[in-house]
Amino acid sequence: MKVQSRFLFGFSLLLFLPLAYFLYDRVEFVRTAAHTSGVVERVTGTNDRCGRKRSRHNCTRFRALVRYDVQARPYFIDVSAGTARGPNQPISRSMYSIGSRERVAYDPRRPSRAYRDKVWDIWGAPLITFFIQIGTFVASFSEQRKRY
Repeated sequence: MKVQSRFLFGFSLLLFLPLAYFLYDRVEFVRTAAHTSGVVERVTGTNDRCGRKRSRHNCTRFRALVRYDVQARPYFIDVSAGTARGPNQPISRSMYSIGSRERVAYDPRRPSRAYRDKVWDIWGAPLITFFIQIGTFVASFSEQRKRY
């Protein structure tokens, strides 16, 4: 196999550094994380454009502010609360309602560092970095398509 694109090959090698950091960071986080239950204190919605390139549509994106307490001190995380098709949708269309409970994983040494206790919230950034790295690595060996 011969490298066809040195740029993509170099980029995939450069992505190894953040990937290694993310993996170490998240493994350490999961190993030491404490778990608690948070309460949704606020839900907001903003008008946006959603969907893929060819099927864009107006939507409302919701965000929820989740409060969790560690040693009687309040901390907050801002999480996605879903989307609804169409602008100016009511808050009742979000995934969360005020007062609902959500599991939170946090770092006991730095309680302000927290994620929803869900696989994608904790491992999303490392997974995305991994797939981009693999994609650019494979693409660096692919032949360029010729345009006539």
